[in-house]
Amino acid sequence: MRKVSDKPRSFRSGFTLFELLLVLGLMLLIAGIVWPRMLAFYQTSSLKDHGRRVHDTISATRLAAIDNGIPYQFFYEPQGRHYLMVPSEETPVSARSEDSGETFILPARAGQIPEDFVFKPAKGEEAGSVSLSPDLLKDIPEDLDLSGVNWSVPVVFYPDGSGSNVRFEMEDDQSQYVSFSVRSLTGTTSLSTIGRRQR
Repeated sequence: MRKVSDKPRSFRSGFTLFELLLVLGLMLLIAGIVWPRMLAFYQTSSLKDHGRRVHDTISATRLAAIDNGIPYQFFYEPQGRHYLMVPSEETPVSARSEDSGETFILPARAGQIPEDFVFKPAKGEEAGSVSLSPDLLKDIPEDLDLSGVNWSVPVVFYPDGSGSNVRFEMEDDQSQYVSFSVRSLTGTTSLSTIGRRQR
């Protein structure tokens, strides 16, 4: 008959330093492979998202011209980050409704793209350097300091839906960009897919 030992068996608990370093090394390797792709995906989706916001503002400028029966202007800041939708400078910022006779403020909108993005005129397009009167900017609802901003040549939309013929771009710090264009006859606006410039 075999004798049973009274000594309790010792089981190993925990990990050795080598095993911990091995797991840590594998995690760092996976992170090194995945992180650049995640960063590129975030940058691309951010460019798409902000491109859609700017495009929506351009489209809203055209609709404001049609709805209010007056010319409206869209501006962007060349080599900068601001954009703006306002009534034309010849139009007062408030108007009287023909139906009710009440005075109302004409819609205006401003926005800003992230720090690593910039607006640029498309190749062959004029950038311009326009200063706007403080009266035109005073009713902008967004909390942005637009004083001293030099704006592009205005993209003008008319009550009949037509507009200026123009193209400009928004580029990020990775040389990815989207293009915006307006057709003069119909005033329709378009947003391109993302392109990449060779560095």
